[in-house]
Amino acid sequence: SLRWDSPVWSGFQLQMQYGNGPGSGTEGGTAQAAPNTGVWSGGVFYNNGPLVVAGAFQYNEQARGRNLNDYAWSIAGSYQFPKLKVGVVYEKMNYDCWTLGQLSNCFNNAAGSPAFAGSSKTELTRNMFGVGVTWDVGPGQFYFDWAWAQEGKGSAVTNGCNNGTVACARVGGLAAGNDGGANQYEVSYTYPLSKRTSLWVGYNKIANDAQ
Repeated sequence: SLRWDSPVWSGFQLQMQYGNGPGSGTEGGTAQAAPNTGVWSGGVFYNNGPLVVAGAFQYNEQARGRNLNDYAWSIAGSYQFPKLKVGVVYEKMNYDCWTLGQLSNCFNNAAGSPAFAGSSKTELTRNMFGVGVTWDVGPGQFYFDWAWAQEGKGSAVTNGCNNGTVACARVGGLAAGNDGGANQYEVSYTYPLSKRTSLWVGYNKIANDAQ
């Protein structure tokens, strides 16, 4: 892989990286390795005084299979007030899929071809929003966080998926269709006992939309 980090100019820095993929030669154990596989990523960062802002992206070129590309990008920022730090984040993920009628699948078949003969290229997407607050209380810190990952959306979501008559498209933990989102809540407190020792107590809950 190749990586380049720019110098820091008045708090700004640019980072870029490219990694050459091994190809998708495991598709059915055949020689159907996708050409030009690789992963592109980069980010722009600003860190100057109380304000921190960053934007980053990643593009996976045929990493999951021939003609299947993925990308994700996010933007985040925080501001340090006296005794209080507030941060926000937004992230979008996008996966290529195959759809034929009410059927959708985000992977190729064993021969490295689209999952369904005659299918069209579609997309499975997901948005995520988050807010975090760090509050200095006494010698320690309280931390509060809320994050909301929406359900899988995009053209790969079919009516058959939504009404449960066919399996929904899925990539890892992201699934298309209704009730696929989740909220995460966290609250914690950290108390320093010394420069090398601290106590931490916290509560974390993930509430899935599906019951």
